[in-house]
Amino acid sequence: MHPTIFGDTCQMSPIMTGRSQRKAVRTSQVDTFFANGGYPIEFLFFFSRPIETRRIRSALRAIAADFWPAFGRYEGGAIIREVYNERNHFDEVVVDRDYQPSAPSIEIHREYCEINPAVDHKLFFLTVIQHRNGTLLIPKMNHVAGDGYSFFY
Repeated sequence: MHPTIFGDTCQMSPIMTGRSQRKAVRTSQVDTFFANGGYPIEFLFFFSRPIETRRIRSALRAIAADFWPAFGRYEGGAIIREVYNERNHFDEVVVDRDYQPSAPSIEIHREYCEINPAVDHKLFFLTVIQHRNGTLLIPKMNHVAGDGYSFFY
């Protein structure tokens, strides 16, 4: 069964596997092209004031409860719900130097493009880098969880 859309909500049908039921969202055939994580959605956000990591971690736990597909894993044409585990989706690095927001974008890309681990079966990861002059947030999400196409398929 595919998810049924009612206005702004989406009902997920359980997928039967053996004797157990798992909460899952089937993905579209289009999204399977992106399932290997080879073309992730990735951004870099700089905040000139430090952000408390405690608040970010709390926000991720809250988001994971309501929008669990981003924190699930891709398996066999579906996004499978998993219990949120911070170490699978979050990392923090503290560096003793300033971030240079006016640096050429290609230099910024070279420095930070591989900071997050590969996102393949896990669909979302966030790295926080605490610089002396502010905080960088670098989220990385697989298209399967982030483009929304599957939710209306």
